[in-house]
Amino acid sequence: MRFHLEAAGSEDDPVREGRQFLQTLMDLADKGSIWKAVLETEVARLSKRADSVTFHDELGPGYSSIYFSDFAVAAERNGLQFMSDVNLSDAIGPPNKPEAAQALERLARGDVIKYQQYLDFLVFRGFRRTLLCHGENQLDRGHLLERVQTLLVASPLTKSSVASDGGIIFTKRHGSASITTNDPIVSLALERLATDWPRALHFSDLAGAIMGKIPTKLQEEAPKVLAQALLRLAANKLVDLRTHQAPLAESVGERPMATSLARLQAEQGTSITTLLHTQIEFSSAETRALLRQIDGTRNLQDLVSAMMADLGTSRNAIEENVMAALAFFRSVGLLVSASQAP
Repeated sequence: MRFHLEAAGSEDDPVREGRQFLQTLMDLADKGSIWKAVLETEVARLSKRADSVTFHDELGPGYSSIYFSDFAVAAERNGLQFMSDVNLSDAIGPPNKPEAAQALERLARGDVIKYQQYLDFLVFRGFRRTLLCHGENQLDRGHLLERVQTLLVASPLTKSSVASDGGIIFTKRHGSASITTNDPIVSLALERLATDWPRALHFSDLAGAIMGKIPTKLQEEAPKVLAQALLRLAANKLVDLRTHQAPLAESVGERPMATSLARLQAEQGTSITTLLHTQIEFSSAETRALLRQIDGTRNLQDLVSAMMADLGTSRNAIEENVMAALAFFRSVGLLVSASQAP
């Protein structure tokens, strides 16, 4: 794409022109060829991404492809070292085949950088999100299950139904992801976490809360089993592992309060940042108007009265909508208690 853009000498819409060029190559490639399959995959991948991301990652002036091993060497020259990848699934997920992991270990001979580079070759990874730290830090990459047990845990999953085989189905709030589990330890933990979302529980408190409901024969291994399950779920973004309790509201409260940042953003645009490090688009002007009113000084009836001035519909209907909106705001991490307002 970069070669074509330079050769064509046009920069009016580089992303569109780059995609069209790939499409042309794909159309002209021999049917059934490996190259055509590669192009089809790339065209499909790029079509799902925002133009800004494609420009930054493939067409921007800072783009420069490099082996991970070379990147690690450059970091070392500057007093830094590879710590991990940002995505937990990349950091802890071994190859699907056990024999593949064993082969990579033999090839790398204990060298973390070599292992990661071999892994990139194996899984055809073309993009990394790498965390670096100071070179003098002593890293301990083991004891993951023990470390999970020192953290706070939260989960957006909520029990939705029971499968035909008795497995419990949990579905992600405000999403389509779901899991089914027959493990009583996992199902009890997720049910308990659902009552606290978006706030978190310390692992020890979670384990203690469900221990009495676990069959006696499973209790000894329960902490380890729970830690393993939570780590897997976290790698799939179905559990949050946190180091501190965010200032999230425990309930909507008598006089709810949205974060000052959310209220400011609601004045300036449609994209709102939450305390869960996510962004939500509120295209509705009425929703943004309500969010601006939630400053800790108004109760439910005050909020309803404020919205009636804008909407002019029945008070009962507006009250139902405001209550539903407040519950939603809390569930996505926009509400704080007045004493904790950031």
